Amino acid sequence: MKTHKIKIGISLCLIGIFISCSLISTASPNSFLKQKNETQEQDSSYIAIKGKIVDDKTNNPLVFANVYLMGTNIATVSNSDGKFVLKIPVEKKTSKIEFSYIGYKSKSMSIDKLLQKRNLIRLLVSPTNLPKIQVRPEYPLHPERLLKKAVEKISDNYSVKPDLLTGFYRETVKKNRHYVAVSEGVVEIYKSPYNRLSSSFIKLLRGRKSKDVKRMDTINFKIQGGPYSTLSIDVVKNPEILFSHNFSSNFNYRFLSIVKHNEKDNYVIAFDQIPVDNSTVYSGKIYLDVETLAFSAIEFNLNPVYANRATSLMVKRKPLFMKVSLESANYYVNYKENNGKWYLNYARGEVVFKCKWKKKLFRSKYTTMSELAVTNRADDALKFNKKEVLPSRSVFIEKVSYFKPDSYWGEYNYIKPDESIESAVRKLNRKFKKN
Repeated sequence: MKTHKIKIGISLCLIGIFISCSLISTASPNSFLKQKNETQEQDSSYIAIKGKIVDDKTNNPLVFANVYLMGTNIATVSNSDGKFVLKIPVEKKTSKIEFSYIGYKSKSMSIDKLLQKRNLIRLLVSPTNLPKIQVRPEYPLHPERLLKKAVEKISDNYSVKPDLLTGFYRETVKKNRHYVAVSEGVVEIYKSPYNRLSSSFIKLLRGRKSKDVKRMDTINFKIQGGPYSTLSIDVVKNPEILFSHNFSSNFNYRFLSIVKHNEKDNYVIAFDQIPVDNSTVYSGKIYLDVETLAFSAIEFNLNPVYANRATSLMVKRKPLFMKVSLESANYYVNYKENNGKWYLNYARGEVVFKCKWKKKLFRSKYTTMSELAVTNRADDALKFNKKEVLPSRSVFIEKVSYFKPDSYWGEYNYIKPDESIESAVRKLNRKFKKN
């Protein structure tokens, strides 16, 4: 049977998608069953702390909240349900864990109070009294001037030497409401300095994947670039994505408010890109540390009104009788300060496509998501051996083996899967058992 392929890539390398077309997408039952039975002994060298982070008043989960072991670079983030798992070396069991979220008061707790199986971490909203904020005269409270100064200070605020990051990467594909592919892995990243144009490199330490075995309307999505694509969402490292030398000619900015982030006051600046020719159009929010003007977080999305412009840039190859259109694209990145320097902490991208064969009545919606959480960091990194490096244009799901139990991660920290992902894997498990 002839297989058609569609190659899709978003400008600025934020995400790339391969869409191949075949009647059935299958995973090897024998391979899965062989590996799912592999078990590892519980490693006594670390303690796993689990819990859920919520708003103290509403009980709503706090999504992508920061969780880190104080006095170290060990960290993770909560998932879409507010849940987290943090693995801590036994020798650090007398330390404290800090929980933080934009707009909330940070909370630190000793590990001995978090040893129960279910911990509910409640964070309080942190109101900011604007009259009490001291606006520094060298930083006028003007959005464009603040951002221009912030870009100029990138070399002062961010690492100017290579760092070795350990991270957890996950990518998923959903058809309508159902997951059809999940892959994830622990990676090491040679993170190039923020004051140079040099590239970063990634190597895969261990990984796993799951694939649905049902028919997928002859469409099979694969995310190109894997963790490299998510790493490119680091706007501070790639400022050309949102910032140019002439700020006012490309964007409209407005000052929104001041909020707390990691117990620091942050300016919140909204922006809307001015449409020019057929270029992509972004809008979003920027969080600037009041004291240093470091970017602490950036959230942005493609303006849906101009989404078709991005579609034409992404679709490189497709079957003659299939229409592929972009519905939305949302991105988020945040950073964490340590000893006066800021480092990448978490990045996430989510892109939604609609696909329709011309002779079919209905169309399908596909949602691709990729996220990268930095779980540890070491200074003075050395470049990897070329043979170890994951190719920047590789398809991550093709580089990892079939799903293994969570104990497979060993001492490495990971992002706890959302309930919907765990449910999808359980269903997949049952399908394989029937085969």
